[in-house]
Amino acid sequence: QIVDSEARNCGRLESIKDEIIDLVKIPLMQGLIRYAYLADENSSGTSANLPKARGEGNAFARSILPWIAGTDADVGTKIDENFPPVGTAVKDGYLSVVESLDSLYGRGFFSTISADDVGTLTAAEGEETPEDSGLSGGAIAGIVIGVLAGIAILIVAALWFMKRRKSKS
Repeated sequence: QIVDSEARNCGRLESIKDEIIDLVKIPLMQGLIRYAYLADENSSGTSANLPKARGEGNAFARSILPWIAGTDADVGTKIDENFPPVGTAVKDGYLSVVESLDSLYGRGFFSTISADDVGTLTAAEGEETPEDSGLSGGAIAGIVIGVLAGIAILIVAALWFMKRRKSKS
């Protein structure tokens, strides 16, 4: 509960904001892992639309790279090099990228996230590659941006409400 309906106390807002930010990292890591698999030209899951997979992988990488580099600069460099804006993506291979990402869990900006939270890409474990019939990367990015914008609006509204209540009393 964000606001205590009795006391109109928004004191928990800061801790809830941090929890939400931690939860937002999970789908960003999942997207990065998925597109590492689809953009790796040497994996069995290479996408039929490689430029699209590379572009979407780059978008996921750029969205979470500050947190990755802030936790481990070497892993940040590796992700940056494997998801360039143009050129060959995932040059170190899907498994190498995933191993680097796995090393982040429980540390720094990923201290509250575990490998179990993020999960694995089942198609990379020997199952058939699923058809790419789900949401496009643009749709996913739009959803993520919309959620982040909504959270920001809620935080600003709560802070404004608290300031307004203080000025009335």
